[in-house]
Amino acid sequence: MKKNFFLLALTLMLGFAVQSCRETGVNPWEKPKDEDPKEDPNNLSMEKLVGTAWRLTFIEKNDKVNVIPVPQDENIMFTFLSPNTISGQAICNSFGGKIKTGGNGYINFYELFSTEAYCGDEKMDREFMLGMSNANSYNATEKELRINYTHEVPGLGICTLVFSRTNGEQNHDTELRVKQLEGHTFTLHSFVNADNEEILPGSDECTIIFMPNALGQGQGYVNFRAVCNKGYADLTFSKDYQEMNLSNISVSKEFCENQNTADRFVEFLRNTGNFEYSDYGTTLTIWSSLTTFAESKMVLKIPQDPIVTDFIEILQTPATGVPTSTYPMLYISKLMYDGTYINIDYKYGGKTEDYRISAYSNFELTLSDPPVVIIDIVADGSPNPISSLTEGRVNISTSEIRKRVLNASPQKVKMKALIRFEGKSMGELDIAI
Repeated sequence: MKKNFFLLALTLMLGFAVQSCRETGVNPWEKPKDEDPKEDPNNLSMEKLVGTAWRLTFIEKNDKVNVIPVPQDENIMFTFLSPNTISGQAICNSFGGKIKTGGNGYINFYELFSTEAYCGDEKMDREFMLGMSNANSYNATEKELRINYTHEVPGLGICTLVFSRTNGEQNHDTELRVKQLEGHTFTLHSFVNADNEEILPGSDECTIIFMPNALGQGQGYVNFRAVCNKGYADLTFSKDYQEMNLSNISVSKEFCENQNTADRFVEFLRNTGNFEYSDYGTTLTIWSSLTTFAESKMVLKIPQDPIVTDFIEILQTPATGVPTSTYPMLYISKLMYDGTYINIDYKYGGKTEDYRISAYSNFELTLSDPPVVIIDIVADGSPNPISSLTEGRVNISTSEIRKRVLNASPQKVKMKALIRFEGKSMGELDIAI
């Protein structure tokens, strides 16, 4: 009896001890672990890189055998906005994307997007975007960032983008910010006061064309139309190119049908201040320089043509392989299946009348569950140097896939369609054939 009582008491004491350890976050049954490895002092963590800005200075190829300096007038730089996002400038284009990191300096930039203005022949921006798209590791100190990538051309060995830190400070290259305005015609969309948006009648008859460097660096002019009146103004910018100023405004004085809209548009042009871009450069927001109790701004947009839906069939991939795209730019913004067609909403850099999409497949299903069919997208068209994105829509018929599975299964077959562009996955979706 005493022996049983002693064992019961010992069990209770042990139970209380275990519970106490659990309450303090200690697992009494777990063996002690080694201390967490210390951070590599020769490679800054992504958390420490947040807020830092970097400018491309060299590109190394073939294991440092070929070192190519980046000319001073070719501004290629980016900033770590957060541990998983970047934003930057590649000569005359803006770009951004997401980051994935891992052990041993692993890094991957994905969902990269960029405007696609033509910046000139033999510039470094294309090699830079290629390096970022194929990056696999990085090393960062307080003064230098090295991003290693695998080149698409075999035999070039390890390639590296070498950056110097700018400490996030403004420099003379911020003038490139105004190049996104060059030659574009923006149309008045709305006025916003204290978060109340007004779209006035006749807004689509108020337009403005920017020529920011026509009279010298950062000095230019604008031509504008205020409903039935035409005008002109000198254009200058603040030292950091965050603000614009229109002066010496001259405008005709015809009476217009929507005169209130015309007057308000011209009056706002007399008091422009800060400005910023959005929607891949197709939207320009300008804040008023006047001191008011509530925020006042004007929203301008580059007009977009109505989206026309193309209907296409899937073609058999030739024996020579998937044809090469003559217009190597495509972003898929929406991917869905409506029971008959694979619906793709897409965007591409620039604008051209002969841009078209084709679809190819070997019609071979994988043995996975569910099976997968690969559909390769090919884009063709004449390149056009414009720094905005054009939207399009294509519906791809699945009838050719159905013909090939009909003999094997008269019933609908569930599968996945993997959509690729230039050999890279652009997304996948469930379909029933």
